Amino acid sequence: MRRPRELASMRPFTLVASALLAVAAQAGKFPDAYSEPPKGYSGPVFRLSQDYPTEMPKPSPKPWERFDPVTQPDEYIRAILAYCLEGNLEVDFAGQNNKVRKWYHVPWLHWGLNGRDYMRGLTFELAAPPGKLADTQKSWATNCAVGMYNAEGGYIIGKVWADPDNPRKGNIKFPNGTCVFKLLFTTAPVEELPFLKNSKEWQGVIASPVGPYDTSVERSQKTVRLLQIDVAVRDDRVKETGWVFGTFVYDGNQPGAGVFERCVPVGLMVGNDPTLTPDQRAKGVLPKESWINPAMQLFAWRSKPGMGWLGRLNGPVDNPASSCMSCHSTAGYPNITSLLPDPSSPISSQMLWFRNIRAGRPFTKAATSMDYSLQLAISLQNFDQWKYSTKTRLFPLGDSLATEQPMVAPIRRFEPKSESEKKGGGLDLTLVSVLSASALAWMLGRRSAGT
Repeated sequence: MRRPRELASMRPFTLVASALLAVAAQAGKFPDAYSEPPKGYSGPVFRLSQDYPTEMPKPSPKPWERFDPVTQPDEYIRAILAYCLEGNLEVDFAGQNNKVRKWYHVPWLHWGLNGRDYMRGLTFELAAPPGKLADTQKSWATNCAVGMYNAEGGYIIGKVWADPDNPRKGNIKFPNGTCVFKLLFTTAPVEELPFLKNSKEWQGVIASPVGPYDTSVERSQKTVRLLQIDVAVRDDRVKETGWVFGTFVYDGNQPGAGVFERCVPVGLMVGNDPTLTPDQRAKGVLPKESWINPAMQLFAWRSKPGMGWLGRLNGPVDNPASSCMSCHSTAGYPNITSLLPDPSSPISSQMLWFRNIRAGRPFTKAATSMDYSLQLAISLQNFDQWKYSTKTRLFPLGDSLATEQPMVAPIRRFEPKSESEKKGGGLDLTLVSVLSASALAWMLGRRSAGT
């Protein structure tokens, strides 16, 4: 792994670009991307959907509410996707232009090495080493994504960022009916991932890794292809967590005239199966709160056993040491909790990442809850980094910061002190305090811009 001093040789954001972003933020308009398009550029330009609702939307029936997520998971997750696609296909996912219902972006994901690109608003997610996405994958690939919230979610985003100079950092809770989805793309070529044939293609200005710790900020225009779709909804019927998470994968071998008709559910989860330990799994116990589509065994990337940890739900891009709900349950402010448990720690400590935490409750007493929204947690972290840089003239992973301070604070191991801590409701301290979301993502092999 490269040391901080070695990282200092990488090209940081320029002071000029950072100053321009600072002016935009101070003016009360959130920047769209890490930079504006270059002079003479004539392609698509990403614009942040930031006209957030100022009043809570009136409750309205949602299509997935016709189904039970536990007994009808396939129907439930397909209803979510249909809702997300309605009106967005016609505007190529420019959510502010959707004539059926508007969709909204989380601001402040332009900042840092993973910042939104100016073509599609793509943020870096995870570098996939050879063999990660399929046995036929021979080269490193970049995975990147863009996500949006419906009006219920947009209302909460607007409340958090109502004052652009002083965002709200207390506990938040998304209302019932909130929906968020994320389109995940990869630079992997069809020659290496044949199931991506005829997938949706975009152009994006993104970086390409050449190894697990290559955080180079060099960007260039590349073709990216749709690989995965993540969805999540707040559903008060789910008593354990209040959330439902689901994932689709694209399969060009499926029937269907359109790209999204060839997207197949990977699975759905309503909880973290907090009693499913390695010993239980060795005895043949399967997750009860994750539904895994049995058709997934036919996919090339399923040639390796397991999904998420011990069979919990995760998608092909995700880290198998975790699960969709586990990672997102850590979302909080300050962003001090590792996305993944330390695999060398006792199982009792690792299981803290697989508790069923109710919507609006924090992962740890040392932080407030961002209610399963890693995007909001990272946006607040990015804002704090920007404020720090404007005061000190040091920039994340830039020349000075990389040589004068460690990227990540030392990890402090801990054991739960009481039964209440094991069951939830907060810990005294979790794992790690970070200066850079991108550094954490590279070190853990996990996404840095979550749902």
